[in-house]
Amino acid sequence: MDQKTTTKHWWFKARTNIISEVLNLIFKDTINKKNKILDVGCGEGQLFPILQKFGKVYGVEKNKDSFELSKISYPYATIWNETFPDNNSLRIKFNLICLCDVLEHLPDTELILDEIIKRLARRGYLLITVPSGLYSKTDINYGHYKRYSRKELVKELEQFNLKELYSSHFMFILYPVALFIRKIINPLLKNKTNLDIEYGRHGFINKFCNRSRTKK
Repeated sequence: MDQKTTTKHWWFKARTNIISEVLNLIFKDTINKKNKILDVGCGEGQLFPILQKFGKVYGVEKNKDSFELSKISYPYATIWNETFPDNNSLRIKFNLICLCDVLEHLPDTELILDEIIKRLARRGYLLITVPSGLYSKTDINYGHYKRYSRKELVKELEQFNLKELYSSHFMFILYPVALFIRKIINPLLKNKTNLDIEYGRHGFINKFCNRSRTKK
């Protein structure tokens, strides 16, 4: 997806709002512009406008096109065109590190989590989002090695002495819809996954979801 799509797509907008609420909860008594925040795999910087409210924003993005776009769009952020773990971020201790939809793309998460620990400040926070349940051909198309259950993610993080402060599913109400598409619609399409339907890229679906969210 391009930047225009990710900033207006209902799923990304909902995720951004949820992340904002969680960060407000975490930093409600300690909002400090001196906080250093790292977004690993920051893409085009979709989360930067939210993150910059809580401190100085840094990003690591290996895709050159995404890196260039984020540099232009968010000049206040320090962004490195590197593959994490990189040496630039190792020089800084971060109060918050974000791994949003990153872990599922890695065959082995041990290395990246070990490197995250090295960069976290004392009493620092790690924010993670991952897809949960219903692993399918759609995930393969998007380079996902796995999906997580809530317990699996918490257990994996506990191995690195990370303490769970808050964890929850979001957009769980869409589970029946996704199940129907993957079990009924996709087989009718002879395993040609209709990503426009499943990810709500169709214009009507996106408008409907955004309108529904606005009315709440």
